[in-house]
Amino acid sequence: MDVELVSIGTELLLGYTIDTNSAFFAREAAAQGIRVVHRATVGDGPEEIAAAVRDALARTGAVITSGGLGPTADDLTKPSIAELFGRGMTLDESILEDLKQRWAKRGWPGELPAANRNQALIPAGAEIIRNDHGSAPGIWLEDEQGRWCAMLPGVPREFRGMAREQLIPRLVARRGGAVGLVVRSRTLRTTGIAESKLADEMGELAKDPLGTRLAYLPGWEGVDLRVSVWNEPADRAAQLLDDAERAIRAKVGTWIYGVDDDDLAALVLQLLRERSHRIAVAESCTGGMLGMRLTAVPGSSDVVDGGTIAYANHVKVRELGVREATLQAHGAVSEETAREMASGVRTRFGVEVGVGITGVAGPGGGTPDKPVGTVCIAADVGGQLRSARTTMVGDRHEVRQRSTQAALNLVRRMLLVLALCVAPAACASSGRASAGSAASPAVEANRVYTVAEVTRQAEARFGQNALRYPPELRIQGLIGRVEAEFIVNARGRIEPESFVVLSSTHADFTQEVKDAIPTLEFLPARVGRTPVRVRMRLGFDFKLSEFEGARRPE
Repeated sequence: MDVELVSIGTELLLGYTIDTNSAFFAREAAAQGIRVVHRATVGDGPEEIAAAVRDALARTGAVITSGGLGPTADDLTKPSIAELFGRGMTLDESILEDLKQRWAKRGWPGELPAANRNQALIPAGAEIIRNDHGSAPGIWLEDEQGRWCAMLPGVPREFRGMAREQLIPRLVARRGGAVGLVVRSRTLRTTGIAESKLADEMGELAKDPLGTRLAYLPGWEGVDLRVSVWNEPADRAAQLLDDAERAIRAKVGTWIYGVDDDDLAALVLQLLRERSHRIAVAESCTGGMLGMRLTAVPGSSDVVDGGTIAYANHVKVRELGVREATLQAHGAVSEETAREMASGVRTRFGVEVGVGITGVAGPGGGTPDKPVGTVCIAADVGGQLRSARTTMVGDRHEVRQRSTQAALNLVRRMLLVLALCVAPAACASSGRASAGSAASPAVEANRVYTVAEVTRQAEARFGQNALRYPPELRIQGLIGRVEAEFIVNARGRIEPESFVVLSSTHADFTQEVKDAIPTLEFLPARVGRTPVRVRMRLGFDFKLSEFEGARRPE
């Protein structure tokens, strides 16, 4: 079934209001095999409304309008379309009575204003589309040729509720039969990578991966990859989207943080919640925007303690413990300052995670060394510090928005650091057995273990600094698991050429593991003079990462 949309309202043409109704309807209808083939936006004038609907009826005979059903003088949708269908306007007493009851129930003084009576006027022979979300009923008007126009209110809450609950089910029933060919889309949300770089990384998938259509949608949050399937049966469309998502993740999974409407702030809060962590934020150039994003998510109070807006340097010193020497040596906009802000807010609030943001949001204040858009962010997760300096593009508001996204992504990546599990393989080739090894700690199902947690367990067994994790070790965002064997030499280093994959869920994950393995170190004193073969399981699948116990290779 093909339909057309006509959005009505001069405010839409002037740019004061954004038409979100059409986008919503197109997505919802496509999932039911109903295609929106044409969209138009017109002003409030009766001639404009009539012309747009007339043209749409001539093309498809199926038109949905939004807006212009209110009580005021500029709400002329109903009479304009009624005249097009050759119908007069009649007063519907049931609608009028409902309007009176709503007026009285809300406790407004006096009687129902005369202007509201206009909402009870409907074209002769029209059907009412019930509105459980507002006062203006929808209208269904159809002629002898089967051409029809459905008129819905323009208020987004009312339009969406009526479309989902009333109109789309009606159209599905009118079409009859099971869902035929559908249009389905899936959005993979990336951040921290430029659009051009993303396309390069995608390689041969950069255009239309595996029979789907791919669109790059850049914004301040990152670059969304929208994969679409047109005119396919529902089950086939779902399979194509699944295949395309797997292929794309294999290429650029490191930068994908969510799907469809996922919000990075909500995802970070969930990660914190799963680890029983709490967070506090220290903000300079963002002035509370990061805290606002976190607390805008319902239920955030169980993991968000609070924050400090440290705009002035003396506030950074007094409230966060930033050292005067750091500010003098590196300046307020520096990784060093951001790191001390993150650690300071974590310590002062007594939480597991602290975040620091400082930068030059503009439009003034930039220098050759630190131009407008320079932002430094840092995160302290359980005493592990990571920081970054970047240059954000856009105006002041965009720089601040992008800064909050970068900070959230840094926290996400730190929380999702791969869980490292080390256990002796007791290989026959080594001829050695594990001496004095204790039982492995219990594994909690459906939990991702962070580097900090694994390190704590390793240090409890062997003492401080039993395992060291360099900054280069970042195998994150990929779905997969690798089990491998390799040799640790007498210097505590892994011999890369000895790396052998025992099992793996996909090749790209294996390659990243191979690239990162040489950066791991074991305490030489714990290894001894004889090279030792060990087995390591690297697991990260968003659900389960196994920890089998960090034992000293004997």
